[in-house]
Amino acid sequence: MADYRPARLRPRLRRRARRLYLAAMHSVDPTTESMIRSVLAYAENRLRLDPVPLDHGSQDAAELEAALRGLLGPEPHHPDQVLGVYASVMAPAVISADSPRFLGFIPAAPTKAALLFDMLISCASIQGISWLEAAGAIHAENQVLRLIADQAGMPASAGGCFVSGGSAGNLSALVVAREVAKRKAGSAAIGRRWRVAVSEDAHSSIVNALRICEMDPRVRARYDGVEHADSFILDPHKWLFAPFDCAALLYRDPSIAKSVHKQDASYLDVIHDNPGEWNPADYAYHLTRRARGLPLWFSLAVYGINAYAEAIEAAIGLARETAAEIKARDNLELIREPELGVVLFRRRGWAPARYTRWADRLLQDQVAFIPPSAWEGETVARFAFLHPHTPMDLVREILDRMD
Repeated sequence: MADYRPARLRPRLRRRARRLYLAAMHSVDPTTESMIRSVLAYAENRLRLDPVPLDHGSQDAAELEAALRGLLGPEPHHPDQVLGVYASVMAPAVISADSPRFLGFIPAAPTKAALLFDMLISCASIQGISWLEAAGAIHAENQVLRLIADQAGMPASAGGCFVSGGSAGNLSALVVAREVAKRKAGSAAIGRRWRVAVSEDAHSSIVNALRICEMDPRVRARYDGVEHADSFILDPHKWLFAPFDCAALLYRDPSIAKSVHKQDASYLDVIHDNPGEWNPADYAYHLTRRARGLPLWFSLAVYGINAYAEAIEAAIGLARETAAEIKARDNLELIREPELGVVLFRRRGWAPARYTRWADRLLQDQVAFIPPSAWEGETVARFAFLHPHTPMDLVREILDRMD
């Protein structure tokens, strides 16, 4: 509709609109009320999806730029307009890692309880830097850390904090290890080149952390000895069905980690006044942090530990059943027996380009996300099972497409 108001009035109306939106940024007015209803309705619909659709992921950058153009600028936009762009353009361009059809890389399968509580944490802007500010949240997180430490066989003195992921955990733990080595070496540490022994299959984040530093019941027996480790890292946003981003970092002797990571500044003195209080900021390279362990705490309390064990066993069982299916097909070859949820295999006679076309078509048809992988320099295929509701019929359909 054409705007027939005098041109001199339009800037005045725009200024009034800006004042209204400025007032609404931290208060509840009719626009905020509408936004709350719209966003919560979208979140509710997303939470009710069963199963979660896969969506498409990668998209042409020019198309995305055209769809989002003008949204970030000096003038406000109605929340429903912005949410509409997200729902219709942005969300479909993100592959859903919590879909049972997400079988590439390492999927995520957060429980409904964990997702709901993650919303609560965001709504309340809950942080978890120090005991002074967030004793309730930190105590609950520490309960989960204690549970993980017990499963790993670590001593009662073990402790740590939740960080964003394995990369952050590995970096923090390796920094502590380096500093301990330097203290033991004393003056001999000056100018010394430090070395770390890792296996061929070590996670890529460990190698990256070394550069920065300039240097579950049926399968539990396979991890015998982990109880003697000086540090232990587990990603609950993977095997323990927590939302991104959540990694548990535990130290056998947290006091050593604290001596390395504690940040000293006059404005931080107040959080260190009581030595017995637990400050997560002292146990990793971070300071500001979300209370990212709380969704896991809530979900564990709601569903119970046994349900988690059964869900993990389901993924392991699916991997073993898939391995048997692969061995029964003449055109496929199992590369190694699966130990947890990863199944590595090859299609006899395929060149790398064939794997790529196969994976692209699976995603295009919304069957599965299972990009090619590599094994000792060879392009191969890989299932990464985590979601307990991934059906074996889907696995067979994926394998059938290799005929």
